[in-house]
Amino acid sequence: MQWLKEKELWESTVLMVMGDHGQASLGGHPVYEPGGYVTQLLVSGQGIKKGITYPYAEIIDIAPTVAWLHNVPTPKFNNGRVLKEITENNKQEHEAQRLMQQLNMVLIGNHLKKQKDTAAFTIEEIGSWHTGENGADYKKFVENKMKRP
Repeated sequence: MQWLKEKELWESTVLMVMGDHGQASLGGHPVYEPGGYVTQLLVSGQGIKKGITYPYAEIIDIAPTVAWLHNVPTPKFNNGRVLKEITENNKQEHEAQRLMQQLNMVLIGNHLKKQKDTAAFTIEEIGSWHTGENGADYKKFVENKMKRP
């Protein structure tokens, strides 16, 4: 930033910082848990609206957005979208956003069904087995979990 300020470029600079996705509660990076697909995106600079929340953005959206900010055509083979909402102060609904959210809901449902079918327990369930209706009877806890609807 100091170099940009010394060269008098800071005022016309747009800074974009995007982190990697997080990690799911049980480890790994599954797309059906927020830790597997939610990441932070910070955009700051001249003409950028403050306080905007991006409901859905991907790393592939950065290049077309930078091109758009510089009035450069986006390559035809580009798969990302322009994050116009960073300057237009609206939460633009995008088809990919809606479809990805639907996919995540299907994956979550399938994951939960698989847990039930295989009698897999969440960390919360395992951690609470001795505090529920089963008392300290782990065998009874497992039997009751196997009866889940």
